[in-house]
Amino acid sequence: MKTRQLIKAACSVLACSALLSPVPGYAEILAMVNYESKPGQTPRREGIAIIDVDPASKSFAKILNDIPLPDDLVAHHIFYNKDLSKAYITSLGNGALHVMDMTHVPYRPKKSICLTVKLLKTWSSPKTTRLGT
Repeated sequence: MKTRQLIKAACSVLACSALLSPVPGYAEILAMVNYESKPGQTPRREGIAIIDVDPASKSFAKILNDIPLPDDLVAHHIFYNKDLSKAYITSLGNGALHVMDMTHVPYRPKKSICLTVKLLKTWSSPKTTRLGT
């Protein structure tokens, strides 16, 4: 009986010390940037690059992933949902919104919706515009 109690006590002490001990952690500091080839350059390339921006990393300033975008997409902004599991890519010249699932590699954007927005009326304030579809 005493042996069993000693084993339980030892396990409890080990479990507590494991929880309280510092554990070396690993974190990446990455950035996503959209890029486009220079005007007149053929073939035209546009995409999103995932770059390591951690100065302490061995792969600092290197492109870790290159995500090509469709030829008709001129990426403008990248937005994320709260848990960073999806990236939303807006484009210039059309109302297409591309959604990229950030939980599955390889990352590939999918066209989600296309909005057509018409200006219905401008209110008295020059900063406020009412939009409708």
